[in-house]
Amino acid sequence: MLRFDLFHMQTRLLTLAAASFLVVLSLAACRGLPAGPSLSNVTVGSLTLESTLGNPGLCCCRVVGTVANDNDVSIHATLKIDALDDRGESMARILHVVPDLEPHSSRAIDAHGFIFPCAAISQLKTEVDVKGITYPPL
Repeated sequence: MLRFDLFHMQTRLLTLAAASFLVVLSLAACRGLPAGPSLSNVTVGSLTLESTLGNPGLCCCRVVGTVANDNDVSIHATLKIDALDDRGESMARILHVVPDLEPHSSRAIDAHGFIFPCAAISQLKTEVDVKGITYPPL
């Protein structure tokens, strides 16, 4: 009985050691791989506010402008646009996704979502998150 339990314990320890070795080996194999292309060449053109009703004193407000991809790969860009009041405090944030933006191209931005008048917004603060698009090999 003791011999049988000892055999199972040794088998489990050998299995754990082999699995640990494979994990370490796979992590070591990833070293030295080339980094992908930089995705930092994304610019957002001047953004302006437009009232959805044509009167900046009435609800609601949208952001229009352009985004350009000067990278060598296609990207998805997510714009986080904060509306700031006259004290510089955030009133609201909208997200606008620009999918499948080809290399060296630009696209119009028409981001709806501020549910207050454009006249209440003093300035915009923008953050851009970029994800490269990888295509499966042919």
